[in-house]
Amino acid sequence: MLEDVQYWMEQNGVGRFASVQRCLAAQGAAPEQTRFILIEYRRILTVVYLQNVTTS
Repeated sequence: MLEDVQYWMEQNGVGRFASVQRCLAAQGAAPEQTRFILIEYRRILTVVYLQNVTTS
């Protein structure tokens, strides 16, 4: 299940957490802010993935 989520994220071009992290750091985000944002980002994407799976 988790592998499916990871795969879906990568296929949809949103699996690049490292580049997102670098972008946030470049904008002056503190490491704890960056971590929180990435966790939220992943959680939202997981919800979107599950909605897509259940509706298709």
